[in-house]
Amino acid sequence: MKFCTLVILILGVVCSMAVQAKRAERWDMSIQMLGNFSEKSNGSNGSSVDIDSAVGMAFGGSYHVNEHLQFGADLSFFYPDYKATINVEGGGQETIDSELDVFNGHLYGAWNFLPGPLTPYVRGGLGWTYIDSNIVSDDVPSGVCWWDPWYGYICSRYYETYDDTFFTYGMGVGLRYDIGEQLFVSGGFDHYELVGDGLGSSPDFDLWRIEFGWRLPAW
Repeated sequence: MKFCTLVILILGVVCSMAVQAKRAERWDMSIQMLGNFSEKSNGSNGSSVDIDSAVGMAFGGSYHVNEHLQFGADLSFFYPDYKATINVEGGGQETIDSELDVFNGHLYGAWNFLPGPLTPYVRGGLGWTYIDSNIVSDDVPSGVCWWDPWYGYICSRYYETYDDTFFTYGMGVGLRYDIGEQLFVSGGFDHYELVGDGLGSSPDFDLWRIEFGWRLPAW
């Protein structure tokens, strides 16, 4: 009896995988929860930066050319704490505790291996990563003023910080499950390389990703 039950379950899984998910020529939209892993990068003359793990959010959209090939774009942001050891003028070092503002924008292509609702996938992409150290670069604040119809002119001050934008590229793997013809969930891991000056000896980062999405109606 137990053997028959096991056979029926296996056949049910195989049959469900054989059913097509009807992704072809459809658009997906998604909200994602993602996070980075703790990273350490060593620079020149003993400088280094330790970045803590953090959880962020992302928004995505994609188009399925067929049941396998998919093209899309993601916008993500997260704010990890970090500790940096930097070299200062005149010799010596200084340690800074602060928070990074990280924004990513990527275009990607993905391949879903199976036409059914449950499929592993591999993806590769490129784009940009903006990083703000939140370390003041100029002691003299900048000012901006604007006109408010209720309060008249309003002025505010802000400080310039050390920030930069880098070209990034990478790959990821994961698993996707289509829930009926309207919803899907997926999860995976991505690895990205940063390209630019002053990034230390290991300019890369890893992300985990959980995605909740819906499929737009066919036109």
